[in-house]
Amino acid sequence: MAKEVALRSPVQAHDFLCLYDVSWTLHRLQWPSLSNRPHSLLSSSRSRANRARQLRDFLHINLTGEEADNTFDEKAGAIQECSWDLLEASDREEGAILLDNEGLRIAEELGSGILISLNYDTVTYKVILYGPTQSQPPISTASSRSTTMLPLLLTKTPVALSKRLFTFLLDTFDVRISPLKLPQSLLHSTLESYIEMLYRNTVSMSIARRSAFLKGALKDIKISLSFSAPISPHLRTIDADIPADTVCNLIEASMSSKTAFMQVLSVHLEHHTGMHLPLAANEDRQTKEVEPYIRISKVVCHVFALSGDGRFKIVERAYSVAEVENLGNVVREANAMILSSLLAEAIKAPG
Repeated sequence: MAKEVALRSPVQAHDFLCLYDVSWTLHRLQWPSLSNRPHSLLSSSRSRANRARQLRDFLHINLTGEEADNTFDEKAGAIQECSWDLLEASDREEGAILLDNEGLRIAEELGSGILISLNYDTVTYKVILYGPTQSQPPISTASSRSTTMLPLLLTKTPVALSKRLFTFLLDTFDVRISPLKLPQSLLHSTLESYIEMLYRNTVSMSIARRSAFLKGALKDIKISLSFSAPISPHLRTIDADIPADTVCNLIEASMSSKTAFMQVLSVHLEHHTGMHLPLAANEDRQTKEVEPYIRISKVVCHVFALSGDGRFKIVERAYSVAEVENLGNVVREANAMILSSLLAEAIKAPG
């Protein structure tokens, strides 16, 4: 089932607070094969301070020609400060403490990453270099681990600023940056895994209490289907909104029958609307001519949103809802599962 795919992921992640309540755009980072720069950035505060100063100076330069964007410059103003900081543990995060040779604290069992803050006159932008949990530094610069330490870039920046940032990263680190597109299999398997993690930790509750928790945590679920020519040259997308009560009923049906949630949902949608979800289990009912032109392009619920074009968001409110039932850690683990799936996708060679 979907949860088995997620739990077998070779990487583990952590849900730092700065990731919440931001609609991120995802990018894949491909570092040079023998580069030790990701580890240097994570282990050396001096290295991060140097890169922050270099980036600030780079962004401070007035651009001309194709890279200039007067609209962005007029709105944001001039850059005032730039900082590169390790993602820090919050008071709800636990982990062993490791000190590097500069006395810098690193949470040994937490995800690794760098938060880049760009403070302009009128606004602050955030960028994150994100990587899997690292319990120790790579043994050597030739280790493949060093090139997969920071495989994921999350941005919340205007296009003009993103272009400037990408130019800096390419010139400074010789790192290749590409959009991280998410396959529909990852979208629906992530939703299934998330639901199963929540359900597995509430199975001892009464049905009424469990339903109330799931309803409060997930609320409605929206599945977006995208179409392309020649199937539908004018209709681009259809959204299927499943109310919270129906979601809870489908979850119970899925778990009691040991059938994947998306398959149960597919049967429900087809029965009530005639809509057909393009799932692997339904391949016998699809023709090879039709299947590539219909895909699940977005999954949205109260706790997270994922889209095939590489957009991602997790919501802090869901953690607060779970804390009422002392299940805050369950939501955090489920969020970490999403991040692990994104990291695994980023580490894959682009196809």
